[in-house]
Amino acid sequence: MKMKFTDDRVRKLKPEDFAGREHIWHSDIPGFGIRRRASGHTTFVVHYRFGGRSIPYTLGPTSLWRVAAATTEAQRILAQVKLGRDPQAEKAIAHGRAAETFESVRTKYLAFAKLKLRTRSYDEVNRHLTSHLSSLSNKSIHAIDKLQAAEALETIRLTSGPGAADRTRASAIAMFTWAMRNTSAERNPFALTSKFDLGQSRDRVLSDSEIAEVWKNSGEDDYGRIVRLLLLTGARRDEVSHAKREEFNLNGRLWTLPKERAKNNTEIKLPLTALTLKILESIPEREDSDFIFGTGQRGFQGWSRAKAALDARILKSRLAAGNETPIEPWVLHDLRRTCATRMGDIGILPHHIEACLNHKSGSKAGVAGVYNHAQYATAMRDAFDRWARYVEGIVSDKPSNVLPLVARQ
Repeated sequence: MKMKFTDDRVRKLKPEDFAGREHIWHSDIPGFGIRRRASGHTTFVVHYRFGGRSIPYTLGPTSLWRVAAATTEAQRILAQVKLGRDPQAEKAIAHGRAAETFESVRTKYLAFAKLKLRTRSYDEVNRHLTSHLSSLSNKSIHAIDKLQAAEALETIRLTSGPGAADRTRASAIAMFTWAMRNTSAERNPFALTSKFDLGQSRDRVLSDSEIAEVWKNSGEDDYGRIVRLLLLTGARRDEVSHAKREEFNLNGRLWTLPKERAKNNTEIKLPLTALTLKILESIPEREDSDFIFGTGQRGFQGWSRAKAALDARILKSRLAAGNETPIEPWVLHDLRRTCATRMGDIGILPHHIEACLNHKSGSKAGVAGVYNHAQYATAMRDAFDRWARYVEGIVSDKPSNVLPLVARQ
């Protein structure tokens, strides 16, 4: 059966109109038709011959197409056939390329890297590609261009510093180089980006007044809570932003960070202070996710926008006080350095600070770290409590009974 398609005719088609046939064909465009499936649904299709075979090409449900648009698409497909191309084969290739996502390639590459790299190096690469570049996970590797790569790295620079951005860049370049040899990837977008860090190490430590400004302007949303927890715990950004509720024992005042998420591949037990507990208890419980921050099955996202908004609020409060100077550039990782440095300023011993920040160096490394675990647990709780009291004194404008050995204004 043949007929001229119009929106009204297509919409009013009934099973009996097909008279036991599977297709109704367009009266003026050979190969363009409507197929009725066993379920009763109808779809626009194009049939053409290529390589001696009859090949069906499905446009989609008639309910989703206007006839004019479907007709134009059918004519485009038939024109491709006349030019010696196979639209159905090209469609299959395109679908395959779309399915080859950053996440799927990352999984294959990490399996390869695990056999080649030392455990510490592998853990770093895994963290760079999985946590720092999580925003690219669902994108096709063929669709990721230089601009997207640069934007992802800029977000890391703003939140974790230029060093972290450059290390992530190196890991991504290595992955795409591997992908070009072992998958259908044809380009390496990260290789076209520039490095941020020119070799200078960061030593930014926030002063008392800056700590107060950051705290007071951080807000009561997810980002604000993350900022305050980073300052109080000295933890790494992703350790906090991807924390799960099951990791916290609020009654026992303990945060157990599993080894899978810890940088040194060792389970960490961090004591929780009264101030930290107050922040954790203010976080609304999410029914759609195990993560305490973010939405859905992902941790917190939107770092660069949230950081820019915080800096803008700090500047606004400064302007209101007659100070037109923006806060000196800082990144979230500076809060970890601030925590470590200021703990030392108030008299906490260096090896106790290392334990609090999960640094495996000095007296915390090797056998000493194993046999002194119980001693460090007590010392860590005391260190965090002293640090929290000092911070609370700064942000509440009340004098603290914890006095710094080194004044930092």
